[in-house]
Amino acid sequence: MSLHGGSGTPDSEFRGAVERGISKININSEMRRAYRTTLEQQLVARPDEFALIRLMGPVIDAVSAVVEHKMDVFGSTGKATRP
Repeated sequence: MSLHGGSGTPDSEFRGAVERGISKININSEMRRAYRTTLEQQLVARPDEFALIRLMGPVIDAVSAVVEHKMDVFGSTGKATRP
């Protein structure tokens, strides 16, 4: 089963959904929010920088933090296997 529209859902409710059989949860909006917010902060902090790649380190870290947190909440951390 898949959970759509989960943005803003408290972690405790996600845990309950996983316990009840939800196996796919979409978190796109939270990742986009972290991306945009952090990119905007970088643009303000470094207004003379035109090479976006030089601004992206903190942006990638912010998106990764959202993903890692959600993986912990969903109980999926450490469950990937290699073929």
